[in-house]
Order: sequence, then structure tokens, then C-alpha cells
Amino acid sequence: MSVPPLLKNIRRLDGFEEETINILQISPKSKYCAIGSEQGNLKIFLVSDWSVVREYRAHESKRSLSWHPQITGALTVGSGNGDLVFIKLHEDKKDFIYLHHLKGFVHHVCFNEEGSQLAVSYEDKLAVLDMEGFDWGSEADIDQNGMGDEVEGENELDNDRVESDDDDVDEEGKGLNKNHLTIPAKSVIRGIHFVEDTIIVCFLAHGITIYSTKPPFQVVGKFVLRTDRESFIGASALSPSKNTLAVTNLVDGIDWFDVESR
Repeated sequence: MSVPPLLKNIRRLDGFEEETINILQISPKSKYCAIGSEQGNLKIFLVSDWSVVREYRAHESKRSLSWHPQITGALTVGSGNGDLVFIKLHEDKKDFIYLHHLKGFVHHVCFNEEGSQLAVSYEDKLAVLDMEGFDWGSEADIDQNGMGDEVEGENELDNDRVESDDDDVDEEGKGLNKNHLTIPAKSVIRGIHFVEDTIIVCFLAHGITIYSTKPPFQVVGKFVLRTDRESFIGASALSPSKNTLAVTNLVDGIDWFDVESR
């Protein structure tokens, strides 16, 4: 049996000495890496040389992010105060930035494979946003200020917000129509994953439920959990093939599930 290669430390990213990192995600095709902190900062690195190309500052913690799977340099970031920030990087440093405010702590955001839907868990709700009509902006909405050779741009992420909690239509006309899914009362979501025409939702204390991605977003199945002890979920990860789901169970390690057989 071959021995797996050991992980190698290739670089240390400085600038986080006084911050707590909450989220880290590399973009599709590995061009960018975004890191968000509890202190509200979001840094975007160019993976080829690990230089900082953007640094956004805000007053609320960055809790989740998802890169758009089809549009290079586009991502959505969820914050502790309910801000849902849509960013599209531009080479001229004039980035598109749009804030959509939800009334509740944002736990998770996740695009589907086409980028046509965005699942958002906030407070005790789960919504699917229709992104088909969303305008990412052909021109910049906010001008970036240069900061020298190391950091190409920075910006405050605390501008005017669009209040939209239970309304189905975004008042700004950006196409952010959303549908709320029926989930257990007072539930906490620990992971969201799109698999073809379904959404796998991992709850802290309510198991793993599978929903349809089409209205009315009905429950189409559940994963069978172990019965020899209480099942609490800390986090979840889906394999690139989307065949295997790994779940930390907060009791004795990691549980592995075959997505097809559940």
C-alpha cells in the first residue's frame, strides 16, 4: 500500500495576528483565496503568488462565503449582523459591491453548480434565492482606493442596506427573489450542499434532510443516522464528486455517508 504524501507548509500568510479566522475558501480554478475574520475583515489573495489583491473592512464578523461557480471573481459573503454582500472583482479595481440585509445572523451561504440559486441560512430560517435575474453589474458601483503595490484596493462594507426579511421580492430590483423552506422550529443549520436537483441540509440536532431545489421545495428524503448515541452535527463537507458526505458528530469523530444510498 502506498504511503500518502505529507502536507507541506509552503507559505505563511501574515496580517492575521490579532484576528480570528472564521472562513477560508479558494475560488473555482484556484485563482483567488478569500479569508474572513471575526473582526469583520475580508482579504482576497491571488493564489499564484499569495499577494493581497483586495481588503474589505467592516464592523461585523464574516461568517460564511461562497464563490460563484461560473463567474470569475464573484462571491457572496454572509455576516453576523445579517448583511449579505455580493462582490464582483474588476481588474481596474472598481469592484461591484451590493449589500442585501437579512434580519438575522447569517450562518451559511452556498451556490448551486450553475450559480442560478443561492441557499442562505440565517437566524432560524433557510431561504433559496433565485440568482437567474441578478445583475452583477457591468460597471463598478463602488470605486476602490489604491493602497500601493501590496494591496490593490480596500473598501468599507457598511454602506446603505436593503432591508428585506420576509418580502419575496427585492425592492432594489436586483432579482433577489427568495423562497423560504420549511425547517424544524428553532433549528440550527451546520451545513448546506447542492447535489443536482436537491439540497442537503445538515442540522445541529435535527439530522440531515434532503429538499428539492424546485418550488415548493418539499422534503424528498432523510439520511439515516446512528442510533447508538445522540446525533449532534458540528460541521459537514461534501466530496468533489458529490458522492460522499463527511459529518463531524460532536461525540466521537466523523461519520461518512454515501449520498446516493444515504
